[in-house]
Amino acid sequence: LEKNRISIEVESILDGWFRFSFVASAFDADGKMSHCLLTIEQIDQEKKEELNQRMLLEKALASEKKERDSLVSMAAIYSTMHVFNLNSNIADEIAANDTIRRILVEHGMESLQERVWHVLDETISQEFLDRMIQFTNFATLGRRMEGKTNIYTEVRDKHNLWFRFGFIRIGDMKDPLSKVIFFSQDIDGSKRELETLIEHSITDELTKIYNRHVYETDLKKIQKDGIGKD
Repeated sequence: LEKNRISIEVESILDGWFRFSFVASAFDADGKMSHCLLTIEQIDQEKKEELNQRMLLEKALASEKKERDSLVSMAAIYSTMHVFNLNSNIADEIAANDTIRRILVEHGMESLQERVWHVLDETISQEFLDRMIQFTNFATLGRRMEGKTNIYTEVRDKHNLWFRFGFIRIGDMKDPLSKVIFFSQDIDGSKRELETLIEHSITDELTKIYNRHVYETDLKKIQKDGIGKD
């Protein structure tokens, strides 16, 4: 024998699983085995527990794959998407760009919170940076998401493009928040269209000055509140 013990597991039709083992118990002067013991163990319960654990693991993996496949399909409508595990400090990428990947790798030894803030510092307009830092603050995120499945905010990036950022809860709302989807979505086109519609609704198409409706609305406000000091 090359080892002090060899085993084989077999299943009996009537009595379940058994483990047969040869265990070296004595050696001669040359170091060769001279005596061994044969042990027989009834391991039926052990096998059942092993099978149960394997089934649970396969179920969990299948559920995880299904969840990830669902997230990948969702990512088609978002610019970036990550799953944040707030307990284990892990970010699982579903969709991202090279800039975000680079920043996360460069600061890989820091906490998840710090890595997120590094990304914001390099990508978000200074005008909206404080808002985004508060929005992504993990210390207050659980409280802000109490009774909610998602929250979001809209800001401009350093290229002056509008984006919607949001968190989506993963898990039961009754449980403490531990896992979320963090996404960004390019809404610049729709935001510009809305601004254009608002502009058209309050100005005359020919003169480009405020229309009568806006004038009357402002006049009523002045009559009600008075003229400000400015």
